[in-house]
Amino acid sequence: MEDGASLPPKVSVVMPAWNADRTIKDAVESVLRQTYRDLELVVCDDASQDGTSQILSSFTDTRLRVLRNNTNHGPGGARDRAIAVARGEWLAVIDADDAWLPDRLEKLIAAADSQTDVMVFDDIYDCHDTNEGLVQWRRIRGKRAFGGDGDKPVRVAFQDYIRLRRLLIKPLFPSRVVSDACLRHSARCFGEDNEYFLRLIEEGLQLIYVPDAMYLYRITPKSMSANPQHEVMLEVYTQAKERMTLEPADLRAMEEKINSVQRDVLYAPFLQALKGFKWLMVFEMLGKHPVLLLEFIARLPENVSYRLHRWLNQAEGR
Repeated sequence: MEDGASLPPKVSVVMPAWNADRTIKDAVESVLRQTYRDLELVVCDDASQDGTSQILSSFTDTRLRVLRNNTNHGPGGARDRAIAVARGEWLAVIDADDAWLPDRLEKLIAAADSQTDVMVFDDIYDCHDTNEGLVQWRRIRGKRAFGGDGDKPVRVAFQDYIRLRRLLIKPLFPSRVVSDACLRHSARCFGEDNEYFLRLIEEGLQLIYVPDAMYLYRITPKSMSANPQHEVMLEVYTQAKERMTLEPADLRAMEEKINSVQRDVLYAPFLQALKGFKWLMVFEMLGKHPVLLLEFIARLPENVSYRLHRWLNQAEGR
Protein backbone atom coordinates (compact mmCIF):
# COMPACT_ATOMS: atom_id res chain seq x y z
CA MET A 1 0.00 0.00 0.00
CA GLU A 2 0.99 3.60 -0.57
CA ASP A 3 0.95 6.09 2.29
CA GLY A 4 -0.55 9.57 2.20
CA ALA A 5 -3.59 8.82 0.06
CA SER A 6 -5.58 11.48 1.99
CA LEU A 7 -3.51 14.32 0.50
CA PRO A 8 -4.52 15.59 -2.94
CA PRO A 9 -2.10 14.25 -5.55
CA LYS A 10 -0.37 16.37 -8.16
CA VAL A 11 -1.78 14.23 -10.99
CA SER A 12 -5.02 12.33 -11.40
CA VAL A 13 -4.90 9.63 -14.06
CA VAL A 14 -8.33 8.66 -15.40
CA MET A 15 -9.14 5.36 -17.06
CA PRO A 16 -12.50 4.19 -18.42
CA ALA A 17 -12.87 0.41 -18.52
CA TRP A 18 -15.43 -1.86 -20.11
CA ASN A 19 -14.97 -5.64 -20.35
CA ALA A 20 -11.20 -5.19 -20.13
CA ASP A 21 -10.20 -8.20 -18.04
CA ARG A 22 -7.61 -9.32 -20.60
CA THR A 23 -5.65 -6.05 -20.52
CA ILE A 24 -6.54 -3.92 -17.51
CA LYS A 25 -4.01 -5.47 -15.12
CA ASP A 26 -1.12 -4.37 -17.34
CA ALA A 27 -2.67 -0.92 -17.85
CA VAL A 28 -3.13 -0.30 -14.11
CA GLU A 29 0.33 -1.62 -13.22
CA SER A 30 1.96 0.62 -15.82
CA VAL A 31 0.47 3.67 -14.09
CA LEU A 32 1.18 2.58 -10.52
CA ARG A 33 4.81 1.80 -11.45
CA GLN A 34 5.52 5.33 -12.67
CA THR A 35 8.74 6.90 -11.46
CA TYR A 36 6.62 9.98 -10.68
CA ARG A 37 4.78 8.83 -7.55
CA ASP A 38 2.53 11.78 -6.67
CA LEU A 39 -0.54 10.46 -8.47
CA GLU A 40 -3.88 8.78 -8.12
CA LEU A 41 -5.46 6.47 -10.67
CA VAL A 42 -9.24 6.76 -10.97
CA VAL A 43 -10.77 3.88 -12.90
CA CYS A 44 -14.44 3.95 -13.90
CA ASP A 45 -15.66 0.40 -14.54
CA ASP A 46 -18.42 1.07 -17.07
CA ALA A 47 -20.76 -1.81 -16.15
CA SER A 48 -18.35 -4.54 -17.26
CA GLN A 49 -19.77 -8.05 -17.56
CA ASP A 50 -16.45 -9.91 -17.36
CA GLY A 51 -13.74 -10.14 -14.71
CA THR A 52 -12.70 -6.47 -14.81
CA SER A 53 -14.15 -5.70 -11.38
CA GLN A 54 -12.44 -8.67 -9.73
CA ILE A 55 -9.06 -7.73 -11.20
CA LEU A 56 -9.40 -4.15 -9.97
CA SER A 57 -10.35 -5.42 -6.51
CA SER A 58 -7.10 -7.39 -6.34
CA PHE A 59 -4.95 -4.24 -6.16
CA THR A 60 -3.96 -2.97 -2.72
CA ASP A 61 -2.27 0.29 -3.74
CA THR A 62 -4.36 3.04 -2.12
CA ARG A 63 -3.59 5.40 -4.99
CA LEU A 64 -6.07 3.36 -7.03
CA ARG A 65 -9.69 4.48 -6.77
CA VAL A 66 -12.41 2.47 -8.49
CA LEU A 67 -15.87 3.69 -9.50
CA ARG A 68 -18.50 1.35 -10.89
CA ASN A 69 -21.38 2.26 -13.18
CA ASN A 70 -24.57 0.20 -12.95
CA THR A 71 -25.30 0.91 -16.61
CA ASN A 72 -22.93 1.53 -19.50
CA HIS A 73 -22.27 5.24 -20.11
CA GLY A 74 -19.77 4.88 -22.96
CA PRO A 75 -16.10 5.90 -22.90
CA GLY A 76 -16.75 9.62 -22.64
CA GLY A 77 -19.29 9.28 -19.86
CA ALA A 78 -17.00 6.96 -17.91
CA ARG A 79 -14.09 9.40 -18.25
CA ASP A 80 -16.29 12.26 -17.11
CA ARG A 81 -17.34 10.40 -13.97
CA ALA A 82 -13.69 9.70 -13.15
CA ILE A 83 -12.73 13.33 -13.84
CA ALA A 84 -15.55 14.56 -11.58
CA VAL A 85 -13.98 12.92 -8.51
CA ALA A 86 -10.34 13.48 -9.51
CA ARG A 87 -8.38 15.53 -6.96
CA GLY A 88 -5.21 16.30 -8.89
CA GLU A 89 -3.96 19.61 -10.22
CA TRP A 90 -3.28 17.83 -13.50
CA LEU A 91 -5.27 15.23 -15.41
CA ALA A 92 -3.81 12.46 -17.55
CA VAL A 93 -5.66 9.85 -19.59
CA ILE A 94 -5.10 6.20 -20.39
CA ASP A 95 -7.32 3.52 -21.91
CA ALA A 96 -7.76 0.15 -20.24
CA ASP A 97 -6.09 -1.73 -23.10
CA ASP A 98 -2.99 0.46 -23.33
CA ALA A 99 0.10 1.01 -21.17
CA TRP A 100 2.72 3.62 -20.19
CA LEU A 101 6.48 3.38 -20.06
CA PRO A 102 7.71 3.93 -16.46
CA ASP A 103 9.04 7.48 -16.84
CA ARG A 104 6.20 8.86 -18.94
CA LEU A 105 4.47 10.95 -16.30
CA GLU A 106 7.75 12.30 -14.95
CA LYS A 107 8.71 13.62 -18.38
CA LEU A 108 5.28 15.10 -19.10
CA ILE A 109 5.25 16.96 -15.77
CA ALA A 110 8.78 18.24 -16.41
CA ALA A 111 7.74 19.52 -19.84
CA ALA A 112 4.78 21.37 -18.33
CA ASP A 113 7.37 23.20 -16.20
CA SER A 114 4.85 24.72 -13.76
CA GLN A 115 2.90 26.36 -16.60
CA THR A 116 -0.87 26.30 -16.13
CA ASP A 117 -2.06 26.94 -19.68
CA VAL A 118 -0.54 23.98 -21.52
CA MET A 119 -1.58 20.55 -22.75
CA VAL A 120 1.43 18.26 -22.96
CA PHE A 121 1.54 15.17 -25.17
CA ASP A 122 4.20 12.70 -26.24
CA ASP A 123 4.73 10.39 -29.18
CA ILE A 124 2.82 7.12 -29.30
CA TYR A 125 3.92 3.61 -30.16
CA ASP A 126 1.44 1.62 -32.21
CA CYS A 127 1.65 -1.88 -30.75
CA HIS A 128 0.51 -5.28 -31.96
CA ASP A 129 -1.76 -7.26 -29.67
CA THR A 130 -0.09 -10.66 -29.21
CA ASN A 131 -0.34 -13.58 -26.80
CA GLU A 132 2.95 -12.39 -25.25
CA GLY A 133 1.61 -8.86 -24.71
CA LEU A 134 2.22 -5.59 -26.52
CA VAL A 135 4.80 -5.63 -29.31
CA GLN A 136 5.96 -2.21 -30.48
CA TRP A 137 5.50 -1.63 -34.20
CA ARG A 138 6.15 2.05 -34.96
CA ARG A 139 6.12 5.57 -33.62
CA ILE A 140 3.31 7.58 -35.14
CA ARG A 141 5.12 10.95 -35.22
CA GLY A 142 8.87 10.72 -34.66
CA LYS A 143 11.47 12.55 -32.59
CA ARG A 144 11.78 15.54 -34.92
CA ALA A 145 8.07 16.18 -35.40
CA PHE A 146 6.93 19.81 -35.34
CA GLY A 147 10.42 21.05 -36.16
CA GLY A 148 11.94 19.95 -32.86
CA ASP A 149 15.53 18.87 -32.27
CA GLY A 150 14.54 15.37 -31.14
CA ASP A 151 15.54 16.07 -27.55
CA LYS A 152 13.74 19.00 -25.93
CA PRO A 153 9.96 19.58 -25.76
CA VAL A 154 8.62 21.86 -28.47
CA ARG A 155 5.65 24.21 -28.70
CA VAL A 156 3.13 23.13 -31.31
CA ALA A 157 1.05 25.58 -33.32
CA PHE A 158 -2.60 24.65 -33.83
CA GLN A 159 -2.20 24.50 -37.60
CA ASP A 160 0.63 21.97 -37.26
CA TYR A 161 -1.38 19.88 -34.82
CA ILE A 162 -4.55 19.78 -36.91
CA ARG A 163 -2.58 18.79 -40.01
CA LEU A 164 -1.40 15.56 -38.36
CA ARG A 165 -2.52 12.49 -40.26
CA ARG A 166 -3.71 11.03 -36.95
CA LEU A 167 -4.77 13.33 -34.14
CA LEU A 168 -4.15 10.56 -31.63
CA ILE A 169 -2.84 12.14 -28.44
CA LYS A 170 -3.06 11.13 -24.76
CA PRO A 171 -2.20 14.41 -23.04
CA LEU A 172 -1.59 15.85 -19.62
CA PHE A 173 -3.68 18.96 -18.94
CA PRO A 174 -4.73 21.15 -15.99
CA SER A 175 -7.90 20.07 -14.21
CA ARG A 176 -8.73 23.71 -13.52
CA VAL A 177 -9.62 24.31 -17.18
CA VAL A 178 -12.05 21.40 -17.20
CA SER A 179 -13.87 22.57 -14.09
CA ASP A 180 -13.87 26.26 -15.05
CA ALA A 181 -15.37 25.52 -18.48
CA CYS A 182 -17.62 22.69 -17.22
CA LEU A 183 -16.28 20.51 -20.02
CA ARG A 184 -17.76 17.08 -20.63
CA HIS A 185 -17.30 14.50 -23.34
CA SER A 186 -19.95 14.07 -26.00
CA ALA A 187 -22.02 10.89 -26.17
CA ARG A 188 -20.06 9.67 -29.20
CA CYS A 189 -18.44 6.24 -28.83
CA PHE A 190 -15.71 7.15 -31.33
CA GLY A 191 -13.80 10.42 -31.64
CA GLU A 192 -15.13 11.76 -28.36
CA ASP A 193 -11.59 12.26 -27.05
CA ASN A 194 -10.45 14.19 -30.16
CA GLU A 195 -13.46 16.43 -29.77
CA TYR A 196 -12.73 16.95 -26.06
CA PHE A 197 -9.11 17.93 -26.68
CA LEU A 198 -10.17 20.41 -29.37
CA ARG A 199 -12.46 22.01 -26.80
CA LEU A 200 -9.54 22.27 -24.37
CA ILE A 201 -7.60 24.10 -27.08
CA GLU A 202 -10.61 26.41 -27.52
CA GLU A 203 -10.29 27.23 -23.81
CA GLY A 204 -6.79 28.57 -24.47
CA LEU A 205 -4.47 25.66 -23.74
CA GLN A 206 -1.21 25.69 -25.70
CA LEU A 207 0.24 22.45 -27.02
CA ILE A 208 3.65 21.07 -26.05
CA TYR A 209 5.15 17.96 -27.66
CA VAL A 210 7.60 15.71 -25.83
CA PRO A 211 9.61 13.83 -28.52
CA ASP A 212 9.66 10.48 -26.69
CA ALA A 213 7.27 7.61 -27.43
CA MET A 214 6.06 6.60 -23.96
CA TYR A 215 2.43 5.65 -24.57
CA LEU A 216 1.88 2.09 -25.83
CA TYR A 217 -1.25 2.00 -27.97
CA ARG A 218 -2.78 -1.41 -28.55
CA ILE A 219 -4.07 -2.17 -32.06
CA THR A 220 -6.89 -4.56 -31.21
CA PRO A 221 -8.55 -6.47 -34.06
CA LYS A 222 -12.10 -5.38 -34.83
CA SER A 223 -11.95 -2.52 -32.32
CA MET A 224 -13.26 0.92 -33.23
CA SER A 225 -9.76 2.39 -33.08
CA ALA A 226 -8.49 -0.21 -35.55
CA ASN A 227 -11.42 0.55 -37.85
CA PRO A 228 -11.98 4.32 -37.69
CA GLN A 229 -15.43 5.79 -38.25
CA HIS A 230 -14.47 8.48 -40.71
CA GLU A 231 -17.96 9.92 -41.04
CA VAL A 232 -17.96 10.60 -37.32
CA MET A 233 -14.58 12.32 -37.48
CA LEU A 234 -15.78 14.42 -40.42
CA GLU A 235 -18.63 15.63 -38.24
CA VAL A 236 -16.25 16.35 -35.33
CA TYR A 237 -13.94 18.53 -37.44
CA THR A 238 -16.73 20.23 -39.36
CA GLN A 239 -18.44 21.23 -36.13
CA ALA A 240 -15.14 22.39 -34.65
CA LYS A 241 -14.50 24.58 -37.67
CA GLU A 242 -17.93 26.19 -37.26
CA ARG A 243 -17.48 26.62 -33.53
CA MET A 244 -13.89 27.83 -33.23
CA THR A 245 -12.58 31.32 -33.91
CA LEU A 246 -9.55 30.58 -36.09
CA GLU A 247 -6.81 32.70 -37.59
CA PRO A 248 -6.60 32.45 -41.42
CA ALA A 249 -3.67 30.00 -41.34
CA ASP A 250 -5.42 27.83 -38.75
CA LEU A 251 -8.64 27.93 -40.76
CA ARG A 252 -6.82 26.73 -43.89
CA ALA A 253 -5.27 23.91 -41.90
CA MET A 254 -8.68 22.88 -40.54
CA GLU A 255 -10.10 22.88 -44.08
CA GLU A 256 -7.21 20.67 -45.18
CA LYS A 257 -8.03 18.27 -42.35
CA ILE A 258 -11.68 18.15 -43.38
CA ASN A 259 -10.70 17.47 -47.00
CA SER A 260 -8.37 14.68 -45.83
CA VAL A 261 -11.13 13.02 -43.83
CA GLN A 262 -13.50 13.34 -46.79
CA ARG A 263 -10.97 11.29 -48.78
CA ASP A 264 -10.94 8.74 -45.96
CA VAL A 265 -14.74 8.51 -46.16
CA LEU A 266 -14.46 7.80 -49.87
CA TYR A 267 -11.56 5.36 -49.52
CA ALA A 268 -12.90 3.17 -46.69
CA PRO A 269 -15.61 1.33 -48.68
CA PHE A 270 -13.20 0.93 -51.59
CA LEU A 271 -10.69 -0.79 -49.31
CA GLN A 272 -13.39 -3.04 -47.85
CA ALA A 273 -14.45 -4.03 -51.37
CA LEU A 274 -10.84 -4.90 -52.17
CA LYS A 275 -10.49 -6.99 -49.01
CA GLY A 276 -13.73 -8.79 -49.85
CA PHE A 277 -12.67 -9.44 -53.47
CA LYS A 278 -15.77 -7.63 -54.70
CA TRP A 279 -14.22 -6.77 -58.02
CA LEU A 280 -17.33 -5.39 -59.68
CA MET A 281 -17.76 -2.89 -56.86
CA VAL A 282 -14.05 -2.06 -56.98
CA PHE A 283 -14.13 -1.22 -60.70
CA GLU A 284 -17.38 0.70 -60.35
CA MET A 285 -15.86 2.86 -57.64
CA LEU A 286 -12.68 3.39 -59.65
CA GLY A 287 -14.80 4.45 -62.62
CA LYS A 288 -16.52 7.10 -60.51
CA HIS A 289 -13.44 8.12 -58.52
CA PRO A 290 -10.15 7.36 -60.34
CA VAL A 291 -8.27 9.13 -57.54
CA LEU A 292 -8.90 6.04 -55.39
CA LEU A 293 -6.17 4.21 -57.28
CA LEU A 294 -3.63 6.91 -56.39
CA GLU A 295 -4.83 6.80 -52.79
CA PHE A 296 -4.35 3.03 -52.71
CA ILE A 297 -0.80 3.30 -54.10
CA ALA A 298 0.08 6.05 -51.60
CA ARG A 299 -1.13 3.96 -48.65
CA LEU A 300 0.28 0.64 -49.83
CA PRO A 301 3.76 0.87 -48.19
CA GLU A 302 2.29 1.45 -44.73
CA ASN A 303 -0.21 -1.36 -45.19
CA VAL A 304 2.49 -3.80 -46.29
CA SER A 305 4.71 -2.76 -43.38
CA TYR A 306 1.88 -3.34 -40.92
CA ARG A 307 0.96 -6.76 -42.30
CA LEU A 308 4.58 -7.92 -42.44
CA HIS A 309 5.34 -6.82 -38.88
CA ARG A 310 2.09 -8.33 -37.67
CA TRP A 311 2.89 -11.66 -39.34
CA LEU A 312 6.43 -11.73 -37.94
CA ASN A 313 5.07 -11.21 -34.43
CA GLN A 314 2.12 -13.59 -34.85
CA ALA A 315 -0.35 -10.85 -34.06
CA GLU A 316 -3.95 -10.68 -35.18
CA GLY A 317 -4.80 -8.21 -37.91
CA ARG A 318 -7.22 -5.34 -38.06
